[in-house]
Amino acid sequence: MMSIFKKNKISSNENNDNKLGIIDNLKSYHTKKNSFNLPYPIEKCFYGIIKLSFSSLKSANWRKISEYSVNDVFKSKVSTNKFTLTELKLFEVYELRTTIEGIDYWTRFELTKIKENKTEIKFSETIKFTRAIYGFKGTIAKMNFNKKYDKNSKEIIFKINKEVKEIDISELQKN
Repeated sequence: MMSIFKKNKISSNENNDNKLGIIDNLKSYHTKKNSFNLPYPIEKCFYGIIKLSFSSLKSANWRKISEYSVNDVFKSKVSTNKFTLTELKLFEVYELRTTIEGIDYWTRFELTKIKENKTEIKFSETIKFTRAIYGFKGTIAKMNFNKKYDKNSKEIIFKINKEVKEIDISELQKN
């Protein structure tokens, strides 16, 4: 759980349209990860995560997730934040990016089928700090991020489990 200073492109978290060149690439990334298993098929788990995630987005229909593509932008129902779909592989990976007060956040879910009715879900939250908060401020920001992540990850696991248990995807599989 340490900060990673990147000078080069980092997976799907950066695109090639940066206008600040090298200065923009000198950012601090910090990631927290968690994983858990659910006793449900991978498809049901995937749709449960999508439904839960889309519940806070305007004009996003979880039933039509296969119609969305990378770089689609959604607005929040409760704030002025915008969310960008940064990676989507049906039943495997789902990743959203949002920017809040100049700080980028990525929320990523990776699903792996363990057995017919058992799925491993790995989720992570990555934060990209600007150069302005390196050093002491950056350390404090990371500590706050870690505390918030640890507190919220238990709630996220509970909500996902509840959503997956209650979701009915039989109508989706008919199409």
